[in-house]
Amino acid sequence: MGWIKAKETSADLPILFRDIVKKMIDKWEDFTDDGGKIIERKSVKTTKLFELLTELGDEKGYKVYSHSLSKSFLKKHKKKHFVNREWLFDLCWYQEEKGGYFLKNIVLAVESEWTKRRYISKKDKDRGCTDTKDKYGAIKYDFQKLLLPNTGMCLMVFEVGKEEREELSDYFKRACSIYNKGNIPEILFIAFSKEDNTFFYYYIKKQKV
Repeated sequence: MGWIKAKETSADLPILFRDIVKKMIDKWEDFTDDGGKIIERKSVKTTKLFELLTELGDEKGYKVYSHSLSKSFLKKHKKKHFVNREWLFDLCWYQEEKGGYFLKNIVLAVESEWTKRRYISKKDKDRGCTDTKDKYGAIKYDFQKLLLPNTGMCLMVFEVGKEEREELSDYFKRACSIYNKGNIPEILFIAFSKEDNTFFYYYIKKQKV
């Protein structure tokens, strides 16, 4: 399955991923400015994305760890089962037994990264980090976290153009083939595209290694 333009949801997607893509399509205006173009400010895109996913996760009956939620959103949903802070991932849907600290399942783990190149601090350089020339370093760095949960499903969101999408999908497939600890989770990629003024999505099926 290659990159699909967000006009409709593919029947090849698992139901949970279909619901996410459909919600993104239905709410796409939230990610555009008054002129109909994709919002420039990264912090605003993050808030819009996480509020959409937080609300969807809550509708499905999951508990949610998120962050960057607006005061108006929190006030509207003050009695809901989610927390406005990161826990392991940028956002996650999870289930737990009553009584506290009895995690049953991480249903969805989410990472988003609007910057392509990763900022490398002096301390990183002193420790031997050399990926400053990788033009997708920031996206790749966050994506690797999604290889860790051996159960559940994962979502990676970023913003790139057409050629960059193809280059990154090759990287994602290779990264999954190299990782050798347990099972690779099912992963949905959503790529915002300024040149097309919409988003594209791509899916990697669960695979044993």
